[in-house]
Amino acid sequence: MRAPALALPRPRRRTPRPRRDLFVPAWPGLGTEVLARESAEADGLPFPLSARGTVWFHRGGAALYHLVRTLRLGPGATILVPDYHGGSEIAALRAAGARLIFYRVDRWMQPDLDQIERLSPGARCLYVIHYLGWPQPMRPIRDLCRERGLFLIEDCALSFLSTTEDGPLGRFGDFALFCPYKTLPVPDGGLLVQNTLRLDGIESAPHLEPAFSTLLGRTADLVIQRVRGRSRRAGRALAAVRRGAGRLARRLPSRRPHAPGGAFDTHDTNDRAGWISRALLTRFDYTSILQRRRANFLRLKERLEGRVTVPRPDLPDGVCPLFFPILVPDKEAAARALRRRGVEAVEFWNRGDLVGSLAEGAEARHLRRHLLEIPIHQDMTPEAVDFAADRVLEVV
Repeated sequence: MRAPALALPRPRRRTPRPRRDLFVPAWPGLGTEVLARESAEADGLPFPLSARGTVWFHRGGAALYHLVRTLRLGPGATILVPDYHGGSEIAALRAAGARLIFYRVDRWMQPDLDQIERLSPGARCLYVIHYLGWPQPMRPIRDLCRERGLFLIEDCALSFLSTTEDGPLGRFGDFALFCPYKTLPVPDGGLLVQNTLRLDGIESAPHLEPAFSTLLGRTADLVIQRVRGRSRRAGRALAAVRRGAGRLARRLPSRRPHAPGGAFDTHDTNDRAGWISRALLTRFDYTSILQRRRANFLRLKERLEGRVTVPRPDLPDGVCPLFFPILVPDKEAAARALRRRGVEAVEFWNRGDLVGSLAEGAEARHLRRHLLEIPIHQDMTPEAVDFAADRVLEVV
């Protein structure tokens, strides 16, 4: 007789635990898949990379500075600007000799059009910021500018790849400014788009190459950023190598390295976009980047909905979100706690222009105190989005 088979206990199915050793960088990193892609022709690139009359500066502030100076609006010409701003663009306008009047932006980051209309007599320009990828109401804004004879400048630094049913952001104004390095892993690049006027002399304004050490250092940071998002241990090792390379780079010739997000500096206003950025910008899969950012935003929204306060929970068709905005009681403490847990949250626009702060409305002050930036960039996998959501819920 055969011995009866032993009944072995069934292995217990375990629910996989979420990884706590992940790291979510604030910005996307540079991977080898970009270098492996073939370069696209200019006509196959998204706006404004495919636009005629685009001038490539090292930084967006330099593009704005040269734009206002080249327009020759006259000494002390008035430009209407939002009271909620980053500060460097206001510094660039002041350096160009403009007189500024601030208009109100509400808690949903929308301009007060009635106030703009009241302030428009005597003004020469209207400066509009598309915040975080969301479009401003451009039809009434454009109509108002035409009626009052105002130049319209669109600030699309935070809204690269965003479109509306009427076309891409940056097409509505007489001029538009873009900073692709805030959305893409490129070391620099500030683009000035000339939609209605081609200004004499401005295309020759950026005539100097940025310091090689600046481009090299920033590119190395982007590579390390990608590795950190895949492996904390390897990222730390590369960061140590980067610090050693930085000490070596400081010995190379350099003209005042200027990191992204820094204050406006007139010393590098004549620098053009570096060759590294211009080469990389022809190699990205822009459709995939837009889709991934939108999918990550919606996934994070689903996880956090009803549990945190979100000033812009809507995601209209065509919007390419820069990050996921949440409002927290203590922004500094929340950002610090999230960074300790592996999510590189950013305290968005804590302060703007010092003089302009005197004209800030209550809504702009509220956003400065409470708006926190949670990453949803194209490097993040669904697992990374869930990891970020869990950490936000722990902290908030």
